[in-house]
Amino acid sequence: MQINITGRHFELSDAIRTYAAEKAEKLQKFFNGVTTTDILLKSEDRTFHCEIILHINNNPDVVIDVAHESMYAAIDLALDKAQRQLRRHKERVRGHHRHVERRELTSAEIAETEDDDEDFEE
Repeated sequence: MQINITGRHFELSDAIRTYAAEKAEKLQKFFNGVTTTDILLKSEDRTFHCEIILHINNNPDVVIDVAHESMYAAIDLALDKAQRQLRRHKERVRGHHRHVERRELTSAEIAETEDDDEDFEE
């Protein structure tokens, strides 16, 4: 997974870049289909915005945007939100109902269910 980290309107330090990259690498364990992660860190007034764009194979991009007074808190909140959305996306892709293996009923099992139905009707 490729991780792109960009800072706007402030100087992006190595500590913040490393922190965001280490946290973003953990997203891979929630869903393997993520090809690229773009993290955009912005400073506006006295708040910091963390926008994460997850590019997923053959699916629409997942976009997360969080604002907080602390840059590290904004990164944490955005990545937590990304984890929740990736779990939800994985459930949708896999489907909630697994395919149940169907089998043929034997004549004894059919007779047994018919007997049970007769007992119920009486």
